[in-house]
Amino acid sequence: MRTLLVAVTIAALTLPAYSQGMRGAKRHGQAQKTEQKKPKVDEKGYNAALSRIPVPEKKYDPWQSKR
Repeated sequence: MRTLLVAVTIAALTLPAYSQGMRGAKRHGQAQKTEQKKPKVDEKGYNAALSRIPVPEKKYDPWQSKR
């Protein structure tokens, strides 16, 4: 009886790990597919947008109100 209980306990502990491993494998495959579908970033547009951001005259101090 004790041997049967140990065997059932071991089987019960390994099943969730097995199912999580299988689900993770599917996610990994889906992640590769979604990475391929992402459009490439337009470098000229990105640099143009960065150049339009004004340079602040004074540095930003996030702790200003706490001092």
